[in-house]
Parts: sequence; structure tokens; C-alpha cells
Amino acid sequence: MTEDQIKQIVNSYIKQSIEGLEKENPKLDFKRNWYDLKTTSGINEFLKDTSAIANSFGLDGYIIIGYDEKDKSFRDTFFSECGLRDSSDLMNLIIKKVDSLFHINYYDIQIDNHSLSVLHIPPSIDKPHVIKLYQTLNKDGTLRDEQNRVFVRKISGTFPASKHDLELMYYDRKNVIPEYKIYSNYHINSVAFNVDSKSRIILTFHLTLENVGRRPVAINSIRLKIHFDHNPDNHDIIYLNTLNSLHARNILIKSGEIWNGSVTLFSIPFEGIDIAEKKQELAREKNNLMHKPIEFRLANGEVITSELIKQSKW
Repeated sequence: MTEDQIKQIVNSYIKQSIEGLEKENPKLDFKRNWYDLKTTSGINEFLKDTSAIANSFGLDGYIIIGYDEKDKSFRDTFFSECGLRDSSDLMNLIIKKVDSLFHINYYDIQIDNHSLSVLHIPPSIDKPHVIKLYQTLNKDGTLRDEQNRVFVRKISGTFPASKHDLELMYYDRKNVIPEYKIYSNYHINSVAFNVDSKSRIILTFHLTLENVGRRPVAINSIRLKIHFDHNPDNHDIIYLNTLNSLHARNILIKSGEIWNGSVTLFSIPFEGIDIAEKKQELAREKNNLMHKPIEFRLANGEVITSELIKQSKW
């Protein structure tokens, strides 16, 4: 789905709300303000709302941030308000906290001269999505831990999933074939870090991609963000990308097919650090590359995020 299509759908939902014509839709949620993703309560609210939509029966889901459906008012919102550095960190949260990855596409859009944030959640074939450790605040301010919680959206709100809800999830996922979806894994013993004369970090590894979507994909660039601390500073984060050479030879994968090959990613040039020492640090920590979100930009402009899974055997 393109950004223009997303904007048209969001605009339609807001117009229906303003005119008092809201339709009961469990896959739509309005938020006046961004989630505070630097706090435990904000993270858990985000995980609860997004996983519930991914678990719910039906097609695409949307969380529209910056419009209050109760008083029909707008509030300009910006991604920076959530406290994260980059929208790809949304996927990092899901990978860390949820047992199986579901996808979120993030968009900044303008409606009636107001800046809104939109989280688009495509149908999932991997539901139910289980929050491994769901934490809420008690009245005295202490945390209450709940293991393996599954939530679902219903017309009147978000609720723990019942046995019937779980059965519906398993039934629904058999009927959902997403437009674009890629499973990705790599071989740990293929990972190699190097540096070049331009003081760039070079990561080479063997990558296996399976296209489980209903449409073929032509991948013309790959992006990976790596760090090894739970709360990294900016200098601890390394962005790695393919170079323009990949554009000349797109990775083409038909629906239902698997691609295997070696991939090389490059960082930007590093200044003011010992690049050789950085290379050694990365080599020591390469086992921690597992379960990182990896982004694939397609020739048509679509961006697919996949959970990069480590394989220990060839």
C-alpha cells in the first residue's frame, strides 16, 4: 500500500468522524498524543495497542496520532515526541518484547494543514502475537508483571484474548496472504567485519530471504542498524547500507521462492575514532547481531521490515 493510499484512507476515517459517521472498526484507533516510548507504561501501552490490532480479525489496521475523536479536534504531532531516535526503533521494541514480529509502517501526513502520525499495521500471518512480559503500574507506583499476555481489539476497546479469540486468530491467518512479506536469516559463521581506506565499517554475511507475500519483490537497497547496548548513545549506533551497485542488479524474488546470497553493507565514514579498534569490537560482539530488524527498500518505493534471525548451522 502506498503512502498516498494510506493518506486517502486516514482522511476518509477522519472525515467520517467529523461528520459523526464513524463506523465500528476494531482495527482503527485514534490517539491525541504520541506514546511516551521512554517510559515503561508508554512502551507497554504501545505494545498492547499495536499487538491487539495485529491480532484482530480483518484487513489493515491504523493508529492515527494527532486527532481526538471525542472533541473532533486536531493536535499537530511529530515522531520526535515519542522519545525514540528513528522510526525503525519501533520494530526493535516489538522484537524485544513480543514473541513473533508483526509489521508497522510509519507515516507523517498532512490533513487539513495539520501534521499527523500514522501507524499502519498490515494483516499478520504470524498471530497470535504474545507480549512476553507485560508490565502495568499498581496504584502505589510499583510494577506488576504479567507473563505472556495476548490482546485483541473489539468494538468497545482492547481486551485480553479469549479462547474464541485465539481460535479466530488461527482461522484468520490461514486466509491472510500479505502483499509484501519477507522472512530473513543469516549464518553466524559467515559474518565478517572489515574496514576500508575511507574509514568505513564493512559487514559481509550470507543472507537467506523467503518471499511469503503474494507479490514478487525487487530489492534495490538493504539497511541494517546495529548496536549492542540496551540504551545506546548516538555514537554506539551504526547504520549499514548497501551501495548504489545493488540498484543495478536488484535482488528479484518471486512469491513463494527463496533467495540465497552474500550481502555487503557499508557504514558512513567514521571520524575521530580508532576504526581498527571498532572493527575488533564488532567482531567480538557479532553473536549479538541476531534478532535485529533489517529493512528492504523495493524498486517500487515500498519498505519491508523483517526480523533478522541467526542460524548457527549451514
